[in-house]
Amino acid sequence: VEAASKANLVRNEAGQQTLELRIDFERAWVQVREALEDADLEVIASNREESLFTVRFAGIVSEEDGPGLIGRLLRRGDNEAAPQPREFSVRLQQNGGMVTVLVEPLESGPETAQLGSDLLQVISDNLG
Repeated sequence: VEAASKANLVRNEAGQQTLELRIDFERAWVQVREALEDADLEVIASNREESLFTVRFAGIVSEEDGPGLIGRLLRRGDNEAAPQPREFSVRLQQNGGMVTVLVEPLESGPETAQLGSDLLQVISDNLG
């Protein structure tokens, strides 16, 4: 709860969505790592010296919509494939008394911009 009040999703001057954390870098690193783990995301690599996580993410699964996961899978049409997980870098940058979390796709695709925004939302939702 404390971390959530200190986190804001914003757009930077380049129009890219970022997550701003009003905490020191040490706490931000630990909290982002825990948020990734709490969200059950596959963390492929982490490099503290480079302030970088590499994760695999396929999108937000909304559990409150309609039938359960099995029901949604069974109702999926033949031409509606399950989303393919994409790899993203999650980089933390110290900006004065704040840490900015940036997400960038490591592979291109038409849905990677939306997936990147969704990934930031998942991290923000799991901070705490």
